[in-house]
Amino acid sequence: FASGTGWRTFDVTDFVHLLNDSVELRAFYGGWSSGFSVTLDFDFIEGIPPRDIISIENLYQGSWSYTNANDFNSNYLPVKQVSLDANTKGAKLRMTPTGHGFDNDLYAAEFYPVNYKLKLNGTQTHQQLVWRDDCGDNPIYPKDETSGAGYSHTWLYDRANWCPGLRAWTYEHEITSSITAGSNVDVNIEFDDYNWSGTQTPSYIIQSQLVQYGDI
Repeated sequence: FASGTGWRTFDVTDFVHLLNDSVELRAFYGGWSSGFSVTLDFDFIEGIPPRDIISIENLYQGSWSYTNANDFNSNYLPVKQVSLDANTKGAKLRMTPTGHGFDNDLYAAEFYPVNYKLKLNGTQTHQQLVWRDDCGDNPIYPKDETSGAGYSHTWLYDRANWCPGLRAWTYEHEITSSITAGSNVDVNIEFDDYNWSGTQTPSYIIQSQLVQYGDI
């Protein structure tokens, strides 16, 4: 979907088989603003997608506090076993994490860069830095000075994969070479360990899906 500025435009082709007939959509807002409204438009473009889409399923969804890596990974990002369709020719893992909280000695997790690792059947296939380094180029201005979040003064500071008013990046990990059609695959996400001290516990909001594809 897109906003009037075009800075909130998303390619949702991976979800296209869910957008048939009558579909109920829910928008959730958990920010600092005192008011909120959503305008949503879909542009359906006739043509052939890059790959046939067999399925998409949620793996991880939630907002969780980070005390240490062992607790976070074990309790909130446990190994998920996914059954692959016999016709699957490729697959991709989508990961949208954002870090929040900063009243501690590391300014974590909002202003602290951290890596996570993707493992399939126990073997690491990808590593990703959770970070946005372009918040100073934010086109949404001025920032809300009445929200209490102080964005009018901090909007230009880079953050853990989000900037005030902008979309969070979705990291897409191609895993085709690591899967076998008709079998099961164990998916594991592990955040790096770090030690912090202070009054505010770091936290992460995570949305993750696995997409199975047919022919190119």
